[in-house]
Amino acid sequence: MNVNVSATATIASMGSPRFRKMTTTPVPQRPEVFPFFPKAYVTVRKIGGVVITIRSIQPEDEALLFEFHKTLSDHSVHFRYFGAVSLRQRTMHERLRRHCVLDHAREFALVADYAESNGHHQILGVGRLFRELGCDEAEFALLISDSWQGRGLGTALLNLLVAVGRQSHLRRIIGHILPDNTAMRHVCEKVGFKMRFGSDVGEWLAEINL
Repeated sequence: MNVNVSATATIASMGSPRFRKMTTTPVPQRPEVFPFFPKAYVTVRKIGGVVITIRSIQPEDEALLFEFHKTLSDHSVHFRYFGAVSLRQRTMHERLRRHCVLDHAREFALVADYAESNGHHQILGVGRLFRELGCDEAEFALLISDSWQGRGLGTALLNLLVAVGRQSHLRRIIGHILPDNTAMRHVCEKVGFKMRFGSDVGEWLAEINL
C-alpha cells in the first residue's frame, strides 16, 4: 500500500542581538551558526532489503531528477508543494538546475541513489534543508517516489537531515504538513518531531529542537 511521504515548511527568522556597554550578569553564548552546510555527504543504508546510497545532490543529477519527477503522482506533488504543479513546470531546465546547484550557505539536499545491476541509477527520494543567512532555524522538505513510499526511506532521509542540522549548529528544524498527510506526520513523530495543529492556518507544524 502506498502512503505519501512529502512535506514542505517555512523558515522562522531571528532578529539581530543588541549589545550594551554595561552588563550585570554574563549571558551564555550560543554556538555560532555554521557558515555552510556540508558540500559532500555520503552514506549507505539498506532500506526495504535494497542497498541505497544517500548522498549530497550534485549538478550532474539534473537528468536523474528529471526522471524522478516522472515517478510522482499528483497526490504526492500536492502534499509536497501544497498545490498542483505540472510535470512540465517541475522539470524545466532552470528549475532543475537551481535544485541541483546549491548555495551551501542556505541550502542542503540529499538524494537516495539506487544503482541497478546494469549500472543505471535512479533517484528514489530527495530531502532538503533551507535556511536564511544568519539564521539558526531551518525548514525541511521531503519528496519520495510513489513506489518507495511506506518503506522507510522518508524516515531515513529525515533522520539524516536532522543529523546534518545538528552538525551545522542549527537550533531548530520545522515543517508544515497538510492535515490529511498522515504518513508524513507519522514519519516526523518517529524521528522525534513534536506536532502541533494550527487551526488558524489549517496545517500541522512539526518542530524539533536540536
